[in-house]
Amino acid sequence: MNLPPRKPDESECCGSGCNRCVFDIYDEEIKIWKRGLEQSSGSGPEVLRPDVYSSVKIAAIEKTNPNTFVYTLRSIEDTQALLTLKPGQHVLIKGNLNGESICRQYTPLNCGSKLMELRILIKLYEDGKMSSIIKHWRQNDIIECRGPSGSEVCPVTNNCDTIILIAAGTGITPMVQIIQSLLNNEEEETSIVLLFACRTYEEICVKTELDGWSDHWNFSVAYFLSQEQPDVVSRKKKYNDKIICRRIKVCDVQAVIGTVDKSNFYAFVCGPLGFEADTKKMLLACGICNESVVTF
Repeated sequence: MNLPPRKPDESECCGSGCNRCVFDIYDEEIKIWKRGLEQSSGSGPEVLRPDVYSSVKIAAIEKTNPNTFVYTLRSIEDTQALLTLKPGQHVLIKGNLNGESICRQYTPLNCGSKLMELRILIKLYEDGKMSSIIKHWRQNDIIECRGPSGSEVCPVTNNCDTIILIAAGTGITPMVQIIQSLLNNEEEETSIVLLFACRTYEEICVKTELDGWSDHWNFSVAYFLSQEQPDVVSRKKKYNDKIICRRIKVCDVQAVIGTVDKSNFYAFVCGPLGFEADTKKMLLACGICNESVVTF
């Protein structure tokens, strides 16, 4: 069994700024371990195809807030790669509701080559048809899925100082793909700024992952909570959380853009249609050209 390297305890670091810190070595070992997994797994044909539905297994279900869950999908035998997924691409899942076939598209949280599993963030709605199907899903259930679908969204990087990602709710999913693809590139020097709009602190999705990525020098996130009061959220938030208790405004976008070269700047926006339209107006008002704004 190819076990992951053990992360050193804080006490194992002498704190002297060694050129080869135990944590530097750990990061190297993790990268070698991941490359080994990629080389040893998924050598056969991929399970999913874009033009036909295939059966996959729900390997795990994780509740992230009262009505949002992360569903982990794997091959039925746990031995085959599901698919190769590029940033911005999605999969389609179908189900049966009272004799009617219902299909919806979802953007997985992860992307990459020959993925052994897909992690899909799904918000359940009280009156949603697909939600009525998904709420009955249980671990080890078999569902129908196909993909990849859609075009790759590949940020033009290392040619600009900063890219800005603006998301609301489950619109965070394609942003997670972009963040991972950039942070996993050791040669990447573009700064990534995420403005994430949610209603409450409890509704912040994938916060554990975002907290971990905040350790990178070139990634930062600010949370905009429209239904929280500062005195209340101050008792909930972590020490390093940047929390703003209101909606995103033009001044927030302008603060990120600052004096960057607007002719070589990229913004990615995902959320409800009204949110995307309002955010795009803010970006254009800040001098960003239409071609530099990508919506999902």
